[in-house]
Amino acid sequence: LIGSMAAFLTPNRLGDVAGRVAAAPQERQALAGRAFATSAGSQWLMTTVVGIVALGNWWAWALPPLALAVFFRWSPRLPRAWRERFEWLHAEAIPVRHRAGALGLSAVRYAVFSTQFWWAFRAVDLAPRWNDIPLIFLGNAVLPSAAFGELGVREAVTLAVMQPEGAAVGA
Repeated sequence: LIGSMAAFLTPNRLGDVAGRVAAAPQERQALAGRAFATSAGSQWLMTTVVGIVALGNWWAWALPPLALAVFFRWSPRLPRAWRERFEWLHAEAIPVRHRAGALGLSAVRYAVFSTQFWWAFRAVDLAPRWNDIPLIFLGNAVLPSAAFGELGVREAVTLAVMQPEGAAVGA
């Protein structure tokens, strides 16, 4: 709950990590920070890589292998000045098998949410193109928003991506 409260008060839920780390026992705070970074990083990676590939640029196809290499090499390693200033940043690396598991579960999560979103569109007789849903998810991931503003951002991104023909979209 502390993480949720902190997330609610910060843009794009950035306060979530601070709240979760603060709620962990002192001796586990460093590991809690790394675990959160791995979890959030794998979800963000899945959303941005699929979204960038959906943009359709030729260079976007080189992104998934590069992103995977960075994700599995990164432990996460932060600048030395940060590590010296914040004690909780000193922690053992999350094992590669755990990062692979987090990434696999993030892929499943992405597939489930995409399928739900596709069925929601079909329920109202809209036929999204193959890249509409990844682009909507990408827009939601990269546009800064506060908790109350997320609903409006999601709808604005959806309208911008899908550009419904003949629809009256007013302010």
